[in-house]
Amino acid sequence: MKFTLVLAIWACFGFAHMGCLSAQVVTTTLDGVDSNPADGVCDDGTGQCTLRAALQTAASAPGASVIELPEVPGASYEWTMGELYLNAGQITVEGGGARTTIIDAAGSSRFFDLGGGLVSFKLQDLELRGGFDPNDPGGGIETDCDDLTLTNVVIRDCATGIGFGGGIHNRG
Repeated sequence: MKFTLVLAIWACFGFAHMGCLSAQVVTTTLDGVDSNPADGVCDDGTGQCTLRAALQTAASAPGASVIELPEVPGASYEWTMGELYLNAGQITVEGGGARTTIIDAAGSSRFFDLGGGLVSFKLQDLELRGGFDPNDPGGGIETDCDDLTLTNVVIRDCATGIGFGGGIHNRG
């Protein structure tokens, strides 16, 4: 308990010039929006922290945010509510493995549209599967973010209806 408190204080004040580090752990594979992203608590209204809710909370947080996306053996994280536009924050999503932590849109939409106001967006150790945009390049990710970093990320079976930029389209 004492170590946790010291670590939390260090994370917030040790990097005061960057703002307080926010951390969220995703607790469900279902998709759902945050009931109040500005309150700093990842909650879809049922007490669960979805990936989408964690991203919405992170985009509202001052400073850097880390989202832990645990590996769920035999399951994938659903992406059923459409593309998520992110235009603020310093967000890192850490999966449990590039072939075992899977976010699946099942061909229903692209995952992310990253705006120029997003300071940084980092994905690591996960897979984006089945992203699709019928009218725009970037079936997985459309980006204007100056600092998009993918580390050990698989982009699989993403497509567009216009024939190019199936995985990622960089507007900038």
